[in-house]
Amino acid sequence: MEKTAIYYDEAYGKVHSSQKLDLYEPSVEEVSPDKKFPLLVYVHGGFWMDRDKSDYVEMGRLFASHGYMVAVVNYRLSKQAHKTPIRYPVHNNDFAESLRWLVDNRDDYRYDVNNITLIGHSCGGHMIACLSMQPNQYASLAEIQGQYKITRCIGIQGIYDMQQLNTDFPDYKENISFVFNNDDVEQWESPQRFTPIDDNNKNSVSAIKWLLVHSPADKLVNSVQTKNFEQRLQSTWNSKVEILDSFEATHFEVVIKLGDVEHKSLETVRESILKFLL
Repeated sequence: MEKTAIYYDEAYGKVHSSQKLDLYEPSVEEVSPDKKFPLLVYVHGGFWMDRDKSDYVEMGRLFASHGYMVAVVNYRLSKQAHKTPIRYPVHNNDFAESLRWLVDNRDDYRYDVNNITLIGHSCGGHMIACLSMQPNQYASLAEIQGQYKITRCIGIQGIYDMQQLNTDFPDYKENISFVFNNDDVEQWESPQRFTPIDDNNKNSVSAIKWLLVHSPADKLVNSVQTKNFEQRLQSTWNSKVEILDSFEATHFEVVIKLGDVEHKSLETVRESILKFLL
């Protein structure tokens, strides 16, 4: 599947120009007309303040070449220069809206909404955890309950515990306080602290398989985030979790270069993710 069709700037919302996603479709040559590809949805990091879907074209092409439909999502960012700044959880609401758009428009493309993998880097890890563990907190997802299924989540150099992050990186507090519009650390939402709402919530979350990817060389988000979240998923949610930490890469290198097959130091990461997706 070498030929990839790319649909740029599909608008999933009407409120802001940032509410767009790119779709990467595998080659449909020699594929039956009724074939539906597994859907990967990637949401970028950047501390809720930075980055863009255009940084991940190689990643989209890589996974599409292996037979996956890939959606790379933009969302509104918190910029201090904006007259009316975007505040948390608008970012999550946008991500939820993008998932609803993907479900609503499934007949226009060839992906399986009952086989969705969420992939999040850095604060994107926080976002996929929020939406997969507490979907009914988001109106966009509550409205399509039962119409889709998240089967896997992949967190890459993820943030899951805001309180621990503040302890380990106190210099981040000013930016986090701006994003959350609150300087009370205890009020910052943390997937690490989530507990099941009821048995249905616990059962649906425990059915999701997790791969947590974190390089020990990451200097911007330390691996204690991943190690503690692994334990939380297993002990509180009875989730199946795999850890990948046997590689060396900087915080953004692991995602920016993931799609570059010539970047050999990430070969283990590529192979492990593709194996996990099977």
